[in-house]
Amino acid sequence: MAQFQPSTSELIVEPNGWGIVNRPVNVFTDAEAHTSTGTVLGRPVTISWQPVSFTVDYGDGTVTSHTAPGHAWADGQPWAQTETSHVYTESGDYVVSASVEYSAVVHVGGTQVPVLGTVTIDTGDAAVSIYWVKTRLVRGDCIEFPLDPGCDAP
Repeated sequence: MAQFQPSTSELIVEPNGWGIVNRPVNVFTDAEAHTSTGTVLGRPVTISWQPVSFTVDYGDGTVTSHTAPGHAWADGQPWAQTETSHVYTESGDYVVSASVEYSAVVHVGGTQVPVLGTVTIDTGDAAVSIYWVKTRLVRGDCIEFPLDPGCDAP
């Protein structure tokens, strides 16, 4: 069993490695159930891997565990809160990391044997930059209305 291990999954940050203070940043993995095959003592062996837990370190002191890998934002739903998203309260650059815990079942000679314990695999890191955003209601551009807020008056 020691020669087998689950595949590494990717850590994904939406929107593409950046975010806005006090708005959700979506963090998830592409981990899913899969199999590994090999030979032990001359017999073919298949290991079924099932992800059972996901731990995310958001890089700002917040670490959470989930039972699902999360998912991408649905079309038309950017900035939506998800079960694995995180809201940063300060601007800055952060390094997000995650690990996936897998359970295993060994299939050999028509027999299935659940393995006691789990195996944890790190996803690798992802950088995320968080920015402050200030918005203003304006009636047009600064060429047409140079004295409006946010415009540099001549």
